[in-house]
Amino acid sequence: MSASREKKKRTEARERGELPNRKEEQSLNPAIFRNMITVLCVIAVIAVMGIALVGSGIPQQFMTAAVVDGRPVSVAEFNYHYYNTLNGWAPYLSYYGVDTSRPLYRQMINDNETWHDYMASQAMVTLSDTMYFSGLAESKGVTLAQEDTDMIDMTMEAFGNSASKAGVSEARYLRNLFGRGTTAANLRAAMERELLAMRYEKIEYEGIAITGDEVLAHYEENRNNYDKVTYRSFSVSKYLTDEEYDELEEQGFELWEEVETDIGTMTAEEKIAYDRALSLSEAEGLTEDTFNELARGLVSEEEFELYDEDPDYTLVTESVYYEGEMYDWLFDTARERGEITVADDGSNFVVLLFIERVVSGDSTVTIRQAFIAPPSSSSNEAEWEQVRAKGQDALDAWESAGKGEDGFIELVKDVSMDTNTKFGGGLFKEMSAGYMGIDEIDEWAFDESRSPGDYVMVRSDLGYHIMYFVEWGRAENIVQTELDMRNDKYNELREVMLSSTTEPTRDWLGFRFIIRV
Repeated sequence: MSASREKKKRTEARERGELPNRKEEQSLNPAIFRNMITVLCVIAVIAVMGIALVGSGIPQQFMTAAVVDGRPVSVAEFNYHYYNTLNGWAPYLSYYGVDTSRPLYRQMINDNETWHDYMASQAMVTLSDTMYFSGLAESKGVTLAQEDTDMIDMTMEAFGNSASKAGVSEARYLRNLFGRGTTAANLRAAMERELLAMRYEKIEYEGIAITGDEVLAHYEENRNNYDKVTYRSFSVSKYLTDEEYDELEEQGFELWEEVETDIGTMTAEEKIAYDRALSLSEAEGLTEDTFNELARGLVSEEEFELYDEDPDYTLVTESVYYEGEMYDWLFDTARERGEITVADDGSNFVVLLFIERVVSGDSTVTIRQAFIAPPSSSSNEAEWEQVRAKGQDALDAWESAGKGEDGFIELVKDVSMDTNTKFGGGLFKEMSAGYMGIDEIDEWAFDESRSPGDYVMVRSDLGYHIMYFVEWGRAENIVQTELDMRNDKYNELREVMLSSTTEPTRDWLGFRFIIRV
């Protein structure tokens, strides 16, 4: 059939209504078109509004990020724990190769997880513990202590002050710090829940019953964990220098040949080192006073000066226990001053002369302290004087009010800059000498003449320390023994308690809105 005849047939069929008109086929009903435009506009508006709403942070206040211990946790509260986790890791990230100038969600910690994922998982662990213990606290009527609410008040005030200094509203400051959805109200609530959990754990921890007899028995069974030893030591390497090795080989020595000795089988090379060590241990007149001088005769010319310049070069004072033959010998309770042996530490034969076992039996002290200081690293004496005057005014007011420990607690809360201790009245219970690392504190607090109620203000390189002496405490080794026992018992108890918790679940939608850094 020709093309013209085919065209004529299609035209006639269209005229009879058997085929649609092409123009009608291509045209769209105007009403339908208007409806489609309207729907598309509505969708666009909703999308814009949704983006604006998410940007405002309102959804994050109410959206569930996870269900923990059967309770929903908002995105905003999860962000609080994420921030705390990240803040705790911040000083160490660079050691793990993290580029802190780049987002964590773009840096892998392993093949399947980014650093952001890892921080989120760690935050979930902390959050899970918080929810569980705060729930127990609520069920048992445990409430926040005054020092807890004081700490929260101070923290919120600090955020407000920082916002003012930055020239932004508190709401924007909190949002920038903790992520969208954070408000002063839900931030306070998150802190209250966290501190309530900590308060409950503190009650459980301190409620563990441990008797004095149990502490003494544990100490006697584990003295190596608490005592120390002082001794002199000289090491002889089991391995010859290259020059010594070559020289002896030329003389026909079979240095790898095994030989028998009084302490067992060893190579000929090792026996040379053992004989050197033995010659010192059996030297006539070897005492703790002559040890350094006699050891000096066995060292190379390069090392000779070290022994010559320092008569205590071989002295080791108050060493703790480590696994190994030499420490087993040193920490044997049968050891007596002046005893000598040769021990094998793996790569050396070590000549040991025992001097004494050091028992950490010094008394501890309980004190309260308020710390005040001028601006960091200030060398301006006028600023130091202002700080001293502030401290003296506080002391004068306390004295006028009748002194006393209760009054001193209020003094600490009013003036101390140490936020870790001020809300607990600056208490340092059964503190060992050197605990703070500040000589001026130790010199006063551990003075034998110290009596309950004594007080003073002293200056250190850091600032001024206003101190109140509460009482002398137990011996340091007994305090540490009980602390270890309590920690072990509580860790066991905590593990049992947490074993009843359910695995937290992430909300498929809400978790997508947590903070990303």
